[in-house]
Amino acid sequence: KLLELRRGEVLEFEQVRSELRQRLETEEARRALILAVEELRDLAFNAEDLAGPAAQLGVEVEVSGPVTRTQSDGLFADSSLRRAAFSSDVLEDGFNSEVIELGAEHFVALRVREHRLPERRPLADVSEQIRIQLRDEAARTRIVEAAEELMEQLREGASIESLALANGYEWQVELATTRNNPAAPDTLLRRAFRLPAPAKGQSAFDYVQNSEGDIEVFELVRVIEGDASALPRGRTQLLQRQLVNEHGQQIDEYFQQQLRIDADITRS
Repeated sequence: KLLELRRGEVLEFEQVRSELRQRLETEEARRALILAVEELRDLAFNAEDLAGPAAQLGVEVEVSGPVTRTQSDGLFADSSLRRAAFSSDVLEDGFNSEVIELGAEHFVALRVREHRLPERRPLADVSEQIRIQLRDEAARTRIVEAAEELMEQLREGASIESLALANGYEWQVELATTRNNPAAPDTLLRRAFRLPAPAKGQSAFDYVQNSEGDIEVFELVRVIEGDASALPRGRTQLLQRQLVNEHGQQIDEYFQQQLRIDADITRS
């Protein structure tokens, strides 16, 4: 319902001068960045190293320290950079990588200067690490054995509550649990939703071992089938968009793969 109309106020040029200048400079910078990235793509593809392209673009080549396939910090924590660094074209053939977009204004091209093969470290350097690992593996084995004993008692008719109380374990009951229940551990939920539904009047028992090595034993009493029509409209639309995006990514990956297979490119 429209009740009133008010004429807009016309601002003086001096009031918006700085804002307009900043907007124009930002747009100009974006255009310059796009042109620079496209030029970098051409230069890096044909160059023997990155020094030449960097000199032509007026930028500096940065040299990183050693990078591993499981790098979790720094620039190479980004999985796309690691995949490029350890690809056959870059690692084995010595070519520059493609220009990789890490963000809206962050692009990287890389080259491997040195490939260090795995080396056996002296025992003195890793003995403590080995002791810790063996101790951890032994503890995990013992706790799995204890979980198997609990499972056997559950199958024989013991209640999960009585076993928890008798052994001093923490336990809880979750009713009408969904896949996204924040009160239940993620590892347990994923396992529970993979189990077949138990027969009426019966329960299903299982356990999982989390990343910290602890065992989570659970009882699945019954399964209620979901109803897609009962989902809120917003949730349904979100799921549809996710499916469309995943399908689009699969098509794009297949298309790029076919382009590489069908391409007739000679590099020397």
